[in-house]
Amino acid sequence: MNSGVDFMTKSTADDALSSKASACQLKYFNDPFVSTMLTKSHGALMKAERRRQPIINRGYFARIETIRVQLSKFMQKFKEGPIQIISFGCGFDTMSLNMLHELQIQGRESTENETNNTNTNTNTNYNNDITFYEVDFMDVVRNKERYLRSEDLFMNVLYPNESDREELSVFNEWTTLDDVDGSSSVAAGSSGSSGGMIHCTLGSKKNYKLIGCDLRKSKNVKKVLLDAGINPNIPCAIISECTLVYIKSKHSSLLLRDIASIFNTNTPNMWLSYDMTHSNDTYGRVMLRNLTNAGYKVPSFTDLPTIDLHKKLFETAGWGEPVKYVPIDDLDADAVDGFDKIEVPITAIEEGDGSESDCENDDKNNNTIHITVPTGTPTATPTATASPVSHVASFGSVSCITMLEAWNKLIDNNDKIRVSKLEIFDEIEEWNMLMSHYCLITALRNVRFD
Repeated sequence: MNSGVDFMTKSTADDALSSKASACQLKYFNDPFVSTMLTKSHGALMKAERRRQPIINRGYFARIETIRVQLSKFMQKFKEGPIQIISFGCGFDTMSLNMLHELQIQGRESTENETNNTNTNTNTNYNNDITFYEVDFMDVVRNKERYLRSEDLFMNVLYPNESDREELSVFNEWTTLDDVDGSSSVAAGSSGSSGGMIHCTLGSKKNYKLIGCDLRKSKNVKKVLLDAGINPNIPCAIISECTLVYIKSKHSSLLLRDIASIFNTNTPNMWLSYDMTHSNDTYGRVMLRNLTNAGYKVPSFTDLPTIDLHKKLFETAGWGEPVKYVPIDDLDADAVDGFDKIEVPITAIEEGDGSESDCENDDKNNNTIHITVPTGTPTATPTATASPVSHVASFGSVSCITMLEAWNKLIDNNDKIRVSKLEIFDEIEEWNMLMSHYCLITALRNVRFD
C-alpha cells in the first residue's frame, strides 16, 4: 500500500474533527464532546485555525443530521432489545460518546421516575443497550484511545460509576490478532501495517470497542469484529461516513459482502454510507482536481460516478433485493473469475485535468471505465467451512439519493429555518451543486422504513 496516500487518508480524521468543531461552535448542532476532542489532536487544532465558509458549516450539519435521522429510524424499530453500531472510518468522531451520554441521562430520568412512582412512557431516540464498534487505521484508533483515556469528560461517559474505573487496568492492553492469511500480526505498540489487526475494549459494560484494521483487508475486518464480540443475531447499524470513497470499489464490494456474511439471514441490518458522486461532470472534475492537488486519493469517486452505480455496488454485494446464496469466504479482491465488469461512459472526462481514474482497466479509446463488481455466482469453490450466514437476507432494499434530496426530504423544516439564521448565506447556487455531488445510501436488510 502507498504509505503517502494512506497518510493523507488518515489525516481526514483531523479534517472532519476540525470542521465539525467549527459547525458545533456556531450552534449548527449540539455536541458537548467535540471541542474537547479537538484540543487533543494537534493536527485538528492547526486545521481549526482556518475559518470555515458558511457552505461548509451547513454541509457538515446536513451530513451529521441526515445520518442521525436515519439511524434514529432504525433504532426506534428495536427499542426493547440490544443493538450494535459499527462505524467504519470512525476517525475522531464523537457520535458514540453523545449517544452513550444521552442514554445515561435517560437512565437517570427513568430511575427518578421510578423513585417518584411516576408512570411515564417516554419516546426516547436511543436504545438502552448499545455496543459500539469503531474501526479505522491502527494509528488513528490508537490515538483516539489515548485521547479518550486522557480526559475525564470522556471517561465519565465510558465509566459513569466510580467503581467501574477499577476495570481500567483490565483493558489497558490492546488485544493483538493474527491476520486471516496466517501472516505475522503487528507487535503491540507499533503503528501497524496494512494487514494487521488489533482491538481495544473500553466502557464499563464493555460496550465500546476500538478496532485497528485496514478496510481494504475485508477478511481481516470480519475476523476482528467477530473476535471483538459482534453478535450475528443482534440488529446492527453500519455507518461509513465519507469512508468508502478512499478505497477502490472492488475493495468496498468485498467489505460489503464480508460484513453482510457476519449476520444471520433474519438479523435486521442497516448500512448508511455518505459518499462523493458525479465525478465526471464539470463541478465533479473540479472537486477531483482540488482533492488530487491536495494529495488525497479518492478512487471510488471515479469508480462510481453515478447514483445508480453506488446503488448497484450495494445491491450486488448482498444489500439489495434477495439474490442467490453467495459463498464469499474465498473471494479475493484481485480475482477476476466471478466478477462482472460495468462499463461507464467517461466522455465528460478530459485528459490533463487532474481527474485521471484510479480504475485499473480504463479504456480511453472506447471512452469507458471498467469497474469490477462481484456477481451472484462466483467461480470460487465454497470451502467446507463456509458459514450458512453467507446467505443474503430475506428482505433487502437500497436507496441512494443526493444530499440535496436528503436535505429537502430528511431534515426537519424547523431545523432548516434555525440554521438559516446562524450565518449570512448567499451561496444558494453553489450549495445546490455541492450537495448534488454527495450522496446518502441507505441499505436495509430485514427491516422496512415508512
